Amino acid sequence: MLPNELIVCGFTDGILQVCDLMNQCIKFTIRAHTGAINCIAIHSNGMLVSGSNDGTFKTWDPVNGSSIATVRAHSRPIK
Repeated sequence: MLPNELIVCGFTDGILQVCDLMNQCIKFTIRAHTGAINCIAIHSNGMLVSGSNDGTFKTWDPVNGSSIATVRAHSRPIK
């Protein structure tokens, strides 16, 4: 789970950001995908999961933004 003060945003340019609402700042920015990000979820293990028009979904460490895994699901967008 993300701490209550954090929010995750995905953008059409493939950028993923984690923002700190309490301190009103961007915690980190990731060049996550080559296509638009269509969905973001928090897995039960606490990892961020993002899906994109590039046909991949990726998992991320929400603390530091490091990439955990990339899965090419298929040739169509992930929604």
